[in-house]
Amino acid sequence: MLCSSQQRSSESESEARGSSAIILASISMDLAGVRPEDKRSTDSAFTHIPESIRKRLYEIKLEVQTRSEVEEQKPKAAPFTHTRNVRCALGFGPTEVVCTVTNEGKVVEKWIEGQSDQTTFGLDIEWKPNLVKDDNNRVALLQISSPTDCLLVQLLYLDYIPDSLRDFLKSGANSFGGVGITEDGMKLIRDYELICSGLVELQPYAGNVSTRRISLRNLVQVVFNVTLKKNKKITMSNWAQQRLSPQQVEYACTDAWISYSLYAELKSNPDKRLAVKDFVPTPSHRNSACRSNRRNW
Repeated sequence: MLCSSQQRSSESESEARGSSAIILASISMDLAGVRPEDKRSTDSAFTHIPESIRKRLYEIKLEVQTRSEVEEQKPKAAPFTHTRNVRCALGFGPTEVVCTVTNEGKVVEKWIEGQSDQTTFGLDIEWKPNLVKDDNNRVALLQISSPTDCLLVQLLYLDYIPDSLRDFLKSGANSFGGVGITEDGMKLIRDYELICSGLVELQPYAGNVSTRRISLRNLVQVVFNVTLKKNKKITMSNWAQQRLSPQQVEYACTDAWISYSLYAELKSNPDKRLAVKDFVPTPSHRNSACRSNRRNW
């Protein structure tokens, strides 16, 4: 019985990762100049990608090209790294998470080296809110969390993007759980040409096929029976500022750590996957999951 559950978990994870991989691989093909009709003839999986996503691939290509042309305008900042402990809890006692905030490539490299024994992570991104029509602010912060360590990378001010970070995100050996994480992966490609191969959408991973997205808050409620409180003022704060406030650091670290915790729990507990599978999001649940004033693409 246990073997059967583990097998279903593995198949569910492969399917969730496969869906993200198809979309992101198609983006990469598009950036290389492969047209949709060529993709259809060479990869039948491409036909399962919604037309809206296919159209978005071409928009991303143009945006990446534009980003490259204006890269010299990237804001400059003095080297900055700060480490602090953040207390995170989900109903089973607080966990001290060592949180590192940095805009230095060498610090990112060192953090990745320290994760050599870890392959499962939570991932999230933040950016300055898009409050004006047609705004499309770049990703300002990349959050990656393991059980006890969290890295907050200020991409807007990073002195250089290490090859080790590109390899870490692109490696099929690592998996990154989250909510709306496929869209986050597309935005990382568009803004920085960072390709994340092991993205796992937690809702379909648990077998929930509803067309309405389940929010992170509702997943926490279903899986851990805990009400997640989020400060909208922090959610909508300026993530593009050079020095994040202590409240922003705690919020960003907690979000990534919760994504990790949900992923790890769903991975190991078939009963929790079943609970999420049977959960039916209402319109209000759907609305709470939307960040339309931040995601306008």
